[in-house]
Amino acid sequence: MIDTGIAIFAYNRSEHLKKVLEGLKKNEIHHEVYIFVDGARNTQDMIQQDQVMKVINEIDWMKFESVHSKDNKGCAKSIEDGISYVLSRHEAVIVLEDDCVPLPCFLSYMDLCLDRYRDNQKVIGIGGFAWNLEMNIDKVKEDVYASGRTMSSGWGTWRDRWQGYTRDYDILRRISNDLDASERLGVWGDDIEDMLCSNLTGKIDAWDVFWCAHAIEKDMIFIIPYKALIDNIGYDGTGLHSEQTNRFIPKYFADKKTNFRLLEDCTPTVDIKLALAPVWNGYGHYPEYKDENCKKAIIWGVGRYYKNNKKEILRKYDVQAFIDRKRIKYFEGKPVIDCETISACTYDFVVIVFQNKEEAARMKEKLMTQYEIPEEKILIWKS
Repeated sequence: MIDTGIAIFAYNRSEHLKKVLEGLKKNEIHHEVYIFVDGARNTQDMIQQDQVMKVINEIDWMKFESVHSKDNKGCAKSIEDGISYVLSRHEAVIVLEDDCVPLPCFLSYMDLCLDRYRDNQKVIGIGGFAWNLEMNIDKVKEDVYASGRTMSSGWGTWRDRWQGYTRDYDILRRISNDLDASERLGVWGDDIEDMLCSNLTGKIDAWDVFWCAHAIEKDMIFIIPYKALIDNIGYDGTGLHSEQTNRFIPKYFADKKTNFRLLEDCTPTVDIKLALAPVWNGYGHYPEYKDENCKKAIIWGVGRYYKNNKKEILRKYDVQAFIDRKRIKYFEGKPVIDCETISACTYDFVVIVFQNKEEAARMKEKLMTQYEIPEEKILIWKS
């Protein structure tokens, strides 16, 4: 079996951590365990961390190493450093944050997958949580599927895969200059750009957005179960980046499941892309979304309003190109052009997708007067 360490991350939620440890105790543990606690930010956190340390100090049923940072690193840095610490000692790591309660079969599943896919460089990691899919999962042949989207709720990876990780703010520029990578971003990471911008401005402190973008750029996949082996209790409003929601309530595997049917072909299927599309707005440009008689269109606008209406737009139009002022080459697998090159494209309509209708009207006038586009070939999208 592959040499794997378990990394548990805690901060100021003692009751959450207690539930994670209770879940872990129900598993067969043949691993070295590391518990990381980031340093407190303020006096209130110090008081709460006293309770966290009390929970840790009462553990008498397993051996573990506790690593308590003196300084506050922040969520992302704490997790990055902890994963790197474990992988400096082991070939693989299983990661549990303090809101990820493992089912009794979680570790056996992770061990099996980490061992099975260790030499498959296409696979960047193994997930234990499950998203709700718009498909009948009771009829699938395997217990897992391949996704181009990574997850961070109870997961694992290998040392050589983790070595490719970095906080790389230039990654979006590279993806937008790569035809295939830009299409993958439109399928698996519709929210990545906003998350990276929020990270850059300090609104969030997330590491996993870079991990996800890295997988998309390199065309790697994540193995995910159809049914969850992790109970994510973090959507109760107590987490730093988790709002209170019932959005992620998956089906669960039976506690005592021991045999898992794994994938041989680790290529994401169209069915999986379609089933996951509502989760991350990843409608891409697949013909399955389009009506038979949809018209060819150039879309002007790639902002939030477009993303909010993406499914309906792509169902109605066969997109040939996008117009946008951003200095990018491709968007969702299609070229990004300027108004001067519209005449070189084959299209039925130019569709202006602006939320501000007055601005949309001005752009329509500009297309007619400055670029001599016939009025009947210009539409303003109405959601």
